[in-house]
Amino acid sequence: MNRLLGWFIVLRIIAFAFSSACASGADANSISFTMRFDNKYFHYFNRTNATGSFLVLSGTPKYEAVVVRKLPDDGLPIPFWKSAVWTPYDGIIRMNLGPEDGDYDVEFSLKGANSNAETGWVGTQVTLVRNPEVFITNPTNAIATQPYLQLQGYSSVELDSVSYDISNAETFVTKQGGQITGHHLDQSTGKYTAHYFQCYDIQLANGLNAIALHVIDQAGNIFTTNLNVTLNYSLAGKPAIQLLWPQNGMEICGHSFTLRGQTEDTSAIVSASITDNSGNITDIGGDVERTGKLWVENIPLHDGTNRLSLTVRNSAGLSSVTNISLSYSPFVLTMDPVKGDLWLPTVTVTGKESDATYPVWVNGVKAVVKINGDGTGDWIAQKVPVTEGGVASFDIDSYKPNEIQPDGHYGNGSLAPEKRIAGEKTAADLASVNPSSLAGQPAIVVPMQPILIDIAESNSTFHFTWNTVSNRLYQLEYTTDLISSNWSNLGNPIAATNDSISTTDTVGSNTHRYYRVHLLP
Repeated sequence: MNRLLGWFIVLRIIAFAFSSACASGADANSISFTMRFDNKYFHYFNRTNATGSFLVLSGTPKYEAVVVRKLPDDGLPIPFWKSAVWTPYDGIIRMNLGPEDGDYDVEFSLKGANSNAETGWVGTQVTLVRNPEVFITNPTNAIATQPYLQLQGYSSVELDSVSYDISNAETFVTKQGGQITGHHLDQSTGKYTAHYFQCYDIQLANGLNAIALHVIDQAGNIFTTNLNVTLNYSLAGKPAIQLLWPQNGMEICGHSFTLRGQTEDTSAIVSASITDNSGNITDIGGDVERTGKLWVENIPLHDGTNRLSLTVRNSAGLSSVTNISLSYSPFVLTMDPVKGDLWLPTVTVTGKESDATYPVWVNGVKAVVKINGDGTGDWIAQKVPVTEGGVASFDIDSYKPNEIQPDGHYGNGSLAPEKRIAGEKTAADLASVNPSSLAGQPAIVVPMQPILIDIAESNSTFHFTWNTVSNRLYQLEYTTDLISSNWSNLGNPIAATNDSISTTDTVGSNTHRYYRVHLLP
């Protein structure tokens, strides 16, 4: 089990502040101020005439100015403040955005009654969004043959919330929550261009299902679309089975293993049966994830050849079967617990083998083997890819000295000959084929989920909620200076009793504060 100890979420309460003079004092022409906007996401607006308010921290302002520039630069003179129009101060920020949707640079300033008073400017970027684009990527047609629907899509702008209503012959429910699942960063522009969402496990009934999707972006725009999906089992075909591990003919180290595969029906029933040399049959039930990934765990493996049958029965009652043969190997091939962060794309993996002359590969990466005095080996593989999803799987293969490895070499390090003999495959051919080699049982490691924080303000109180793992301890911490390494505990550690924790903090005298959540060991 791998612990995730350093996943932090930071919030700053007040976005920015500025003083037009460095020295403090009673000079009324020395203005210090910050700003607030009427949208809780202060940089998004859905109308061209957006407003906010100045919050004066010190001094007495007499005039105010706001300069708006379309990005990229729309040609206003540089320095931009030469184009500023000063109006009598009333505390209201008025931004004339548009007419085009997009990004705008907005500069703000206040000055006192003295015409020669020093002025300072505070700038920020805001986005005008009046016509958000929302795309549905799943379902791709109006006919379904499975009882659960994963409604998926993305928006061109950042989202605030997703929900849906559904009506069918069995029920009518509204305001069912969806989830914002991720974002796509355009590396060339440094901007997020797609924001993904999903409504999980929408239960369908036979016949017509009317679904209304509601998406609200951070500017307050509401997007609603209607989908009609008909559940019709009579159109279903036999389920497809893709066996990922093990493969036919493998020799497996250990007397039990976990089978992995893929099917298109996420509500299918999966089972496996294995027959040993004596004709004894063991039946084991499996599971199917929401993604269609299937598992059958703790399948026994006996000496000699074992015949395995995998059966998948879909929601329409149709079944498919695949059969393979497997053999037990006394060769010892083990993997140590992973010390790296399994949410990273690659990790370092270590382990042991009973014969150091056998090269080891992990998820397509060749390991370096250290030979011990007794002939056993300690191996290490670096930059090993971590499989996607909530479970990390590592396929470990060792190759006999006379076997060709994926890189075209034999176990003794020599390169396989490329000269083709009739009926014989070259190393290039074999590199793309899953070899019948000694296969260690894949290590299945379930990482702890990352901490996702949600923050809301009400009556000068901040409300925090984050995802948790039951029976683990969490500490909410804060600081007023990110440069400093000193963080203060906000209250005592909180023990998780379910999948989330909520707590509060009262707004105090600090002009700003940063928060993070620490998963304790």
